[in-house]
Amino acid sequence: MNIKNLISYVFCLVVSIGLTYYINGKGGLMLCICLVTAFLLSLVNFLAVKDKIIFDIKYDNVNLRKDDVFCVLLSVSKKCMLPTPYVEIKLRSSQKLTPLKSEIFKTSLFSKDDVVKIKAEYKADFSGKSTVGIEYVKVTDFLGLFTKYIYTTSNDDIAELRVLPEIPDSVFSTEMIKAVADSVSYNDDDDDSGDTIRYGVGTPGYEHRDYVPGDPIRKINWKLSSKRDKHLIRLDEKNSVTGQLVVFDIFTNKTDRQTYFDVDNLIEGSLGLILSMIRQELECECYVYNKNGWNYYKVNDEKSLSFLQTELGNYDVSQEHISRFPNGIEKEKGTAAAVVFTNNLDHNVVKAGNTPTVQSFYVTKESFVNYKTDNIWLIDQLFELTRYR
Repeated sequence: MNIKNLISYVFCLVVSIGLTYYINGKGGLMLCICLVTAFLLSLVNFLAVKDKIIFDIKYDNVNLRKDDVFCVLLSVSKKCMLPTPYVEIKLRSSQKLTPLKSEIFKTSLFSKDDVVKIKAEYKADFSGKSTVGIEYVKVTDFLGLFTKYIYTTSNDDIAELRVLPEIPDSVFSTEMIKAVADSVSYNDDDDDSGDTIRYGVGTPGYEHRDYVPGDPIRKINWKLSSKRDKHLIRLDEKNSVTGQLVVFDIFTNKTDRQTYFDVDNLIEGSLGLILSMIRQELECECYVYNKNGWNYYKVNDEKSLSFLQTELGNYDVSQEHISRFPNGIEKEKGTAAAVVFTNNLDHNVVKAGNTPTVQSFYVTKESFVNYKTDNIWLIDQLFELTRYR
């Protein structure tokens, strides 16, 4: 019950009684009757319709881009003939979204077939899984004396949105790729043989020439180049398996905009680095964590990269990783080097990511470095990668 409105109503009733007694009995009596009748009609109507209101929220779950503006459609109807008093609906949205107008809507319904449709507009600020839901629905009688909250939490009242991360076109670090290549062990004699290795960028061959701008980075023989003190390109046509592991170790329980910005920076930086590797004819094997555990994605062209981008559009950063590193990589792949994008660089992920058969390179922000180790790379707002000293 609204105490303020009730006091106002009682005051009006007292004034009408005083009018009846001191000034005009007939007029004051009619005023008293009108006030009491209005109270009774408002109360009866409120009791009759308060549980007859139907509401739902709808949204076509298509892929959104960052900075897209979209609408969520809210429908309100009723299951009775009586006019519906005031209905107030408040929406709630995740902090990855910005409402472009108030999230509180007020309406009323008259005929039984009357359906009110309300559009709520939002702007997608950050990538990943976002939601828009109903926080409460309350009904107030016509006099504003009685109020009831009729909303009960339901998954049917939540619109889940998928906002795709962007893929920057300029993420590449020759120094980092060389370090990853050098981390894979092979014999010194391999420089003059036709053997191939599973991981890394430099694959040895029989003949070489000097590197010139425009040559694929993947054809540089890094080990031989370091011995000759110049970049050398392989001339052999042997097909090599040049896979690269990329692991997404990104989760947080914070909901502030700076955290979301830093997380987006890591996710988009990873996609940009994968795109650069694809253009150098490198195959990437990516691992992304969700509520069912680690998911594996093979990315060897821009089409498969687009699929990974779509999957990351539904990435839930609030899902804490029970396992910080995918199990079984070393059993399936043999000796490997992994690039781990993480916003939780601590002892646990370093221990999990460095084994006798796996060496990890960690890409993060300086504010996320909670444990010092080798092979830490920092990414800035422009997706430039620099080694952490």
